[in-house]
Amino acid sequence: MEDINFEFDDDLKKRAQKIIEQEPKLDHIKLDKVCFTKIDKTLKGGHILGRCVLLGVRTEFLSGKRFMIEMPPVYYELNEKQKDIVMEHELMHISKNNKRLVEHNIGEFKIIVEKYGLDWFEAFKKGELLLAKKKLKEAENKYKKVED
Repeated sequence: MEDINFEFDDDLKKRAQKIIEQEPKLDHIKLDKVCFTKIDKTLKGGHILGRCVLLGVRTEFLSGKRFMIEMPPVYYELNEKQKDIVMEHELMHISKNNKRLVEHNIGEFKIIVEKYGLDWFEAFKKGELLLAKKKLKEAENKYKKVED
């Protein structure tokens, strides 16, 4: 099992609160049952922008939290609208009774596509490609300095 470092992120909780206030379909979510964390690892090759996890009963007993929403480094590179979309998507995984995870389904994706369109993620992927090219150029420049 790989090591992942977690850091509590109150800004994620504030974003979730804002989204819940704006989206009646999410008003069942009890934020006091959700832990919001920043993680230092990329999820599944970098294409996963966030994750909602159901915590075990023992963890819930100790912490009072039922769910954990984890955001990897790539999430923090998104613009504000994209961050809202990812957070809304993760919140949609919390069941109406706040007891279980709702798995991915076509209805969930339909709601996001109807609300935000298909190209919100394409814009992210283009930005990610530009960022990768920039980091590669920086690495090349650093390497050249070491060679000289």
